[in-house]
Amino acid sequence: MAALGSLHGRMRAYEIGDQSSDLTLHMVERPIPTPGPGQVLIKVNATGLNARDLWLVRQKNKPHHIPFSDNAGHVAALGPGVKDFEIGDRIIVNHYFLFVEGDWRYEYNFQDHGSSVDGFLAEYAIANANALVKCSDRLPDVELAAISTAGLTAWRSLGVEARPKPSEIVLTLGTGGVSVFNIQVAKFFGCRVIVTSSSDEKLERMKTIGADMTVNYRSTRDWAAKVMELTAGRGVDIILNTVGYPELENCFRCAGNNARCIHIGASRQQVEIKPLQNFFMKDCSIKGIAQGSRRALAECVRAMDVNGLRPLVDKVFTFEDAVDAFRLMETTDRVGKVMIKVADR
Repeated sequence: MAALGSLHGRMRAYEIGDQSSDLTLHMVERPIPTPGPGQVLIKVNATGLNARDLWLVRQKNKPHHIPFSDNAGHVAALGPGVKDFEIGDRIIVNHYFLFVEGDWRYEYNFQDHGSSVDGFLAEYAIANANALVKCSDRLPDVELAAISTAGLTAWRSLGVEARPKPSEIVLTLGTGGVSVFNIQVAKFFGCRVIVTSSSDEKLERMKTIGADMTVNYRSTRDWAAKVMELTAGRGVDIILNTVGYPELENCFRCAGNNARCIHIGASRQQVEIKPLQNFFMKDCSIKGIAQGSRRALAECVRAMDVNGLRPLVDKVFTFEDAVDAFRLMETTDRVGKVMIKVADR
């Protein structure tokens, strides 16, 4: 039986500043925290960035807060009452840590690593034991950490909500972290995939990981019409809207009969919602999702292990260069995930 424990000493972490200047993310020293009942102390080996982190760091007024939800590490100490984990276990954490299984509940939104509580841009972090998933040694830390947010989002979108059938056509927008996972998971289910981007170079790269058809929305005046052309007027079966409300109308313009639209993107751009073409006459459905459960994360990890899937990581930064990673994430000069190596195992 693993011993209870705590570590003494100090750790490095990044905090959000007072947001009075361009970017106030800065490194500090803190005491290594001690896990309470039902909690574990995690030695963080890798973290990474998601679109939501850009807003949280720049817009959310939480000085002294540690950001980022991506994580991979190992158990460094156990709080009282923890029985299912041992010191040294390799793990990732569901950042909505109360969302263990079942349906989403609104109150889960207020218990979220990287937003309402400290995240993983630190050498150590505290997490609830029932939010942890044990992991194999198959993937390096920077790839494993990529699964914890973007990978889980794609898995819930397809494996839990849309439930694709082989040969169905899946449309995903863009070439960011979630979209890349969308392609990989869709191919796992035997689907054909259409992906959009403003870059022909990025689209060619998407073909190497499984995209069957591509649309350059910059050179194509009407990308939804192009999707209809690619599907011979049939439309797509599953739409993974990683952009948000600005593209919702176009998503339904290219929907097929009984299409399922998974609304993932949380664009804060204000748009007028117009009547959704095809929504009623084609018997379409729309489902908004907020991440996934700990159970879904465990399923995602197992599925990726069994099928040998590897997250696509665009660039890895050192912990000392975390601010540079943030600035790269704010550009479009990337494909897949931007990750930060916090420590070696």
